[in-house]
Amino acid sequence: MARILFLSGWAGFAPLFPNLSKACEFITPFTDPDSPDEKAVFERLDKGGETLLAWSTGAHMALKHGRCLATFRHVLLVAPFLRFTDSFPARVVQAMMDQLDRDPAGLLHNFYTNCGLAESAMPIPRHPDQHPLIGALKNGLQYLLDSTAAPTLPQGADITLVMPQNDKIVRARAARSVVQTLDGTALKQVPGGHCLSEETLHALLHEKTGTPVF
Repeated sequence: MARILFLSGWAGFAPLFPNLSKACEFITPFTDPDSPDEKAVFERLDKGGETLLAWSTGAHMALKHGRCLATFRHVLLVAPFLRFTDSFPARVVQAMMDQLDRDPAGLLHNFYTNCGLAESAMPIPRHPDQHPLIGALKNGLQYLLDSTAAPTLPQGADITLVMPQNDKIVRARAARSVVQTLDGTALKQVPGGHCLSEETLHALLHEKTGTPVF
């Protein structure tokens, strides 16, 4: 088992993080064959480990399965939220689901642009309309419409919440609700959009654990 579990976000495929995805145990919820749903992700979280890095939807799932937060020695939750629609309107999520059927490449391009990614870094399949993950991506969006986390802070958990300062997906008010719920948890604000660079994530991990990832 790798030292770090990286639980990614919706459409947060490994090519977004080419080095970290190789150095860590990397999971993209819903689209990974071994993690097609919440239950499978929770089962992996229950196994614990040394360090959990969870981003966006991954951070939400970790919060929803709050007891797992004490099964890791270190926890970094990046762009966390309790309920996605607190900062991203449900009608927009529904429109994204509809667009997946009509223009999946356009949808992914718009999403990654709002994440703050350059076009050259966008992992869009060459023929996305034929891509087998479209159904899984729709399942993930439905999950974001329906899911709510109500965590309590487990005793002994070492958690740092990370808020990107220019996040256009998870707005500050949604992240602040996590801070209020997990009162006393460390909060770090960092420059960047919703999808932080590998360099920033590596620096956060190094600072948190005292050990470089690679």
